[in-house]
Amino acid sequence: MKRICHISAICLAGLMTACGGVGSVGNTGSGSNPGGTKPGGGSDSSPHFSPAGTMAQAQLMHSSTLLPDGRVLIVCGFAGVGPTGEAELFDSSRSTFRSLPMDPRMICTGTLLRSGKVLVAGGETANGPQAATDTAELFDPATGLFQTTGSMAVPRSGHTATLLADGKVLVAGGWGNDGLNQTAEIYDPATGSFLPTGNMSTARWGHTATLLANGKVLVTGGESQQGSSLATAELYDPGSGTFSLTGSMMMPRSGHIATLLPSGQVFFTGGVPGLGDDSTQVDPTTEIYDPSAGRFSYAGKMISPRIEHTATLLTNGTVLIVGGWTTDDTGYHTTPSAEIYDPVTSSFSPAGSLAMSRGLHSAVALADGTVLITGGTYAEPPGTPFVLNTAEIFK
Repeated sequence: MKRICHISAICLAGLMTACGGVGSVGNTGSGSNPGGTKPGGGSDSSPHFSPAGTMAQAQLMHSSTLLPDGRVLIVCGFAGVGPTGEAELFDSSRSTFRSLPMDPRMICTGTLLRSGKVLVAGGETANGPQAATDTAELFDPATGLFQTTGSMAVPRSGHTATLLADGKVLVAGGWGNDGLNQTAEIYDPATGSFLPTGNMSTARWGHTATLLANGKVLVTGGESQQGSSLATAELYDPGSGTFSLTGSMMMPRSGHIATLLPSGQVFFTGGVPGLGDDSTQVDPTTEIYDPSAGRFSYAGKMISPRIEHTATLLTNGTVLIVGGWTTDDTGYHTTPSAEIYDPVTSSFSPAGSLAMSRGLHSAVALADGTVLITGGTYAEPPGTPFVLNTAEIFK
């Protein structure tokens, strides 16, 4: 997708009029829905969105990780003019956020390790060219502190970091200071170091990477060096340390979301099928990858086309799809709408609305089965886009 204001992240042209002009939460505009809604106007016992406190810092493109004690670590947000320069911890029992000191970085990855610590890797240390970093650090929930760990071989932003079955982490692709990375590397928590592994078949960023039940990692889509969306998919085999091509997606996708289903299949939603900065092509289609067949198949259309949304597996095996950017007769804008996909019936149903329209937010399933939605950017015509510090809970 088009790199605007030197942000090498999944950020579409036209969403922000100027990076320096994107403010924190303010007037909600016509697209807001104060208090959220309950699907079908139901009672408090029916699924709905409700307020969940306010973050200390408005941010988007951040990483949210559920910790073993039930808290949520939020890191690496973009605050409108640069990285937030702090982390936050969400306490679901109180619906409160607490700030933690952290070296400035944005658009990184946050991966929960078997030890309970979180590996924070890569990203960008400033809003400007040559800002991608190769550094990494570990967050320890017991102490509330970050400590430096080994560095990656190359700077990366918009990469993926996937926990493997053996407890190591596969880091793949992303945008470096000299263009896209085709390389991948493995982080070993036992030694605190990154080691090179096989290269992907294609350099990509803004892709997805999903651990399958067989221990392999499915890498899909993203953007090429030329800015076009990719349809190719590949499998990483930890045993051989190599990538190999598998079946291609039904269509090219970038800005899409991958969700692992209880069946072991992977569900893909939305994205842009053409050039990453073409907002007219936001796609409503979905597809499913079957690891046993190595093929993708059509899975129906969402109620609304979306990009830069979230898709979170719920405890009942359905998938909650929230927000993002959409396109309709009013133009290209963020949406407050949500919907639920049922893999058993292959159907989509409305799931109410957010109180605040948002995209490039984060969503994480909490220990009690609810879903925490944080931050993002609001972009409803005719107002000016701004970054959000609000949070909501789906329950």
